[in-house]
Amino acid sequence: MFVHRIIAREHRTNPWGFGNSSARWNPAGYPIIYTSSQVSLCATEIMAIMGTYVRMREWCRVIYKVDSKISFTPEDKLPRDWNYRPHPASTQELGKQWLLQQKTPMLAVPSARLPLSVYPSEFNLLLNPLHPMLRKKVFLEQIEDFEFAIND
Repeated sequence: MFVHRIIAREHRTNPWGFGNSSARWNPAGYPIIYTSSQVSLCATEIMAIMGTYVRMREWCRVIYKVDSKISFTPEDKLPRDWNYRPHPASTQELGKQWLLQQKTPMLAVPSARLPLSVYPSEFNLLLNPLHPMLRKKVFLEQIEDFEFAIND
């Protein structure tokens, strides 16, 4: 299976790069690489956060090949408020515990941008950049320019 990530073009030479800021599934200081099962979901995630600001940057699409079974988080194991905006501390704690336990290098979680009941097969795949098995299970496939087609 292939997963997708959209990154700023200036980071093209570092497709495995990550920051230490917080997001829905991780608190600050606990890095996660966010990817999506579909490039359209990846674009939706970025546009939902950045809005038309995406026009101010140049972007690349990174495609990774996942050569391993993917662990999905069952809906009944998600925090009750997993899809609230802004993101709750409960999802960050779930991600933090997953990172600390080091059981798997990747974890599939639903997108808070799409109704899970309508799009059950689309998901975000969290990659643990510090897991020793990550680069043995996930491989860089391709990097290509990506453009958001936004109306003025």
